[in-house]
Amino acid sequence: MIRRILSILLTTKFSIITIVALSCTPSILHADPIFSRGITNAYSLVEKNSFSNRAEVILFGKISWDKKSDHYVLIDETGLVYLSPTDESELKNLSKSGNQVKITGIVNKKSKSINLEVLDLQKINPNI
Repeated sequence: MIRRILSILLTTKFSIITIVALSCTPSILHADPIFSRGITNAYSLVEKNSFSNRAEVILFGKISWDKKSDHYVLIDETGLVYLSPTDESELKNLSKSGNQVKITGIVNKKSKSINLEVLDLQKINPNI
């Protein structure tokens, strides 16, 4: 009987420690489901927002015009992301040049697409 009580107490204590440890893990673990579609390993998470479908990210790729969606998109090796631009002329110039870019922005996951609000846009020098 005493063994059973000690076993229950030990199991309960272990469960509480596990819950506390998991609740203290970095927010990047909780943000992974946001990017399960559309963006895979081509991003790095900067900061997880309090909303479950938003996070600040850094993405690398090429900008192109998507005729189907009538949007500029960022294309990498794994897929594409729709851009919600602040300055379309800059996106137009970068899409014509075909250069690689680094974009810092806020990803908004919607039911059928992932949009990226551009916060910072930089052309990557291919000579480096």
